[in-house]
Amino acid sequence: MKQRNKFWLAMTAAASTVALVGCSTTDGNANAEANEESEYELVHMKTDKDGHNVSAAQSGFHAVKKDTDTDTNTQADSSDAQAYDNAEQTQSPEKPNPALAAFPIDTTVRFAFDSSELTGSARNELAELVETAEKFDDVSLRAEIDGYADATGPDQYNETLSDERASSVADYLKSEGVQVTNWNVDGHGESNPVADNGTSQGREMNRRVVVKFNLEQERGMNISAR
Repeated sequence: MKQRNKFWLAMTAAASTVALVGCSTTDGNANAEANEESEYELVHMKTDKDGHNVSAAQSGFHAVKKDTDTDTNTQADSSDAQAYDNAEQTQSPEKPNPALAAFPIDTTVRFAFDSSELTGSARNELAELVETAEKFDDVSLRAEIDGYADATGPDQYNETLSDERASSVADYLKSEGVQVTNWNVDGHGESNPVADNGTSQGREMNRRVVVKFNLEQERGMNISAR
């Protein structure tokens, strides 16, 4: 009888051990399956089956591996786009053409009494004007040349004399090859005096031609006068 009891006790202990090992194995398998399932997602696949209370696979759902490469590529493209935008913002703005600050340029030359010939002093002043204009070879210029006379003599005579003085200046500038595309040459007689015609010094100041160079075009673009 004692031997029989020992036998059943041994069998019971063995069964308990097997049960514990089985539970441990089952838990381990369940954890492994859970980790593996995290890499998969259910995708609906159409089937001809139409049953009730069926499993996911029978309903047309099948486990497929998630595409993680697409997310990685999307993040990489987003990073590249952000880097490009940052590079665009850090680029220095284009520097303006220095001619925009240099023009207009002008000078005034004076004439002897009753004469339209350029004096030596007038030629020197015009030469300096041409030299300044030639520093900007990428622009086209508009020339405004206005001639004047003092109040000595008839009005009509002074009108003609002022025209001749303006033409003398224009001819000199053209001979120097200045890049002017639009010439505006005009005589105004004894109008618009800058000094008193009642004095010899004032009349000398009024016998003049005013020359102004302004930007006409810059590389094909119209530039408004200042």
